[in-house]
Amino acid sequence: MSVRILLPLLLVAFGAPVFAQAPQEREPSAAELEQARAAADAWQDYATRVARALGRSDGARDLALATVLEATARPAEGAGIAPPAAEATAWSEAAASRGAGDAITQQLLLAAAIAGGDPDAAEAAARRWQALSPGNLAP
Repeated sequence: MSVRILLPLLLVAFGAPVFAQAPQEREPSAAELEQARAAADAWQDYATRVARALGRSDGARDLALATVLEATARPAEGAGIAPPAAEATAWSEAAASRGAGDAITQQLLLAAAIAGGDPDAAEAAARRWQALSPGNLAP
């Protein structure tokens, strides 16, 4: 028997029992779910505090980063994402106007819009970024 035929047969013969014995994923326990929920709540609280601290800044990049943090800390509601807080909308608008000539600010605003589930704001930030560096194909 040739090696080309024998090798697949051996792999099937000896490999099948290994795959059949693969451990099944188990459901997380109530304690594990509670621990994950506590970690998520801690992240939301921390990111919100940092976003508010950055939001008090006058810098466009700081305001854009505050918008990113707020978007990632925002809890999801149902299938969609919760709408941004009024302060996050103000941070985003201020960052867009103050950082109109800064590509990094536009990149942060793009990231915030994607994380926040706002395709219109993402497209606007990508267009502003593209206008600042026309040869760049990333936006």
